Amino acid sequence: ARIIFGDNSFESIGKNISKMGKRVFVLSGWNQARLDPLFYELERAKEDHNVDLVGAFCVTSQPPTIDQVFDAVRRAYANKADVIVGYGGGSTLDAAKAVGA
Repeated sequence: ARIIFGDNSFESIGKNISKMGKRVFVLSGWNQARLDPLFYELERAKEDHNVDLVGAFCVTSQPPTIDQVFDAVRRAYANKADVIVGYGGGSTLDAAKAVGA
């Protein structure tokens, strides 16, 4: 697992992801507007680093239920994700860590 945060973390996301894999699955909280900058950078990463967004999952309960985590695992596996990106608060990041395990 790798935790990336701070200044310029969005701008370097494509480069960092490409070191780990190519097929990205995003777990996020419920606020879609907060995702716009992330999706913008992932679109740039597709062009610059051959990184592909293969799916996304919204964590709707705090803390996430076991069923939500298993659903996210099934979706990530079905999409052959090799990189899991958690974007949001603590519950979302906890779910992303579980999906990536």
